[in-house]
Amino acid sequence: GNGVPDVCDIEAGVVDCDGNEIPDLCDLASGAADCDGDGVPDSCQMFDPQFDCDLDGAIDSCEIAAGNVPDCDGNGVPDACDVAAGEPDCDGNSIPDDCEIADGSAFDCDLDGVLDICKGGVAFDCNNNGIPDECDFIAGTSFDCNLNGILDDCDIAQGIAVECDGDGVPDSCQLAAGAPDCNGNGILD
Repeated sequence: GNGVPDVCDIEAGVVDCDGNEIPDLCDLASGAADCDGDGVPDSCQMFDPQFDCDLDGAIDSCEIAAGNVPDCDGNGVPDACDVAAGEPDCDGNSIPDDCEIADGSAFDCDLDGVLDICKGGVAFDCNNNGIPDECDFIAGTSFDCNLNGILDDCDIAQGIAVECDGDGVPDSCQLAAGAPDCNGNGILD
């Protein structure tokens, strides 16, 4: 189109990203794909981690725009690539944890950035109710009257605390609060 041989244009600095001796503008004018409209043929951005983080041959921004891959935080990077780059994904579903918390598909009752579901097990959920112990405290559904860091119901179930009257409160806490123990044996009367 400009009367100058393409090879001369390229030698003068006109961009030919794919090295086919045809300036990129001419490639595009001839129908080369440029899905993101940035003036660079897709063939030059495919398999380049800057534009194709998962190296699948599709430009990330185009995959996101087409709805083929999710980008829950809108940062222009597919979620799976965010996770591969180190974004926390404790449940292993290729969705960053902060996105799951933000959209309500997962919970973080203590606001520490770790999904509640990832804190399961006896170490964090001693009563196995599916709610981390610290969240039981926050919600007021379980207590720790003796302040030993273990839920009262777990103290009782594990035999750490005695509870003789069936009210779910360790006897030691009731005694400390002034409940009667007229014979001084450490057991409620």
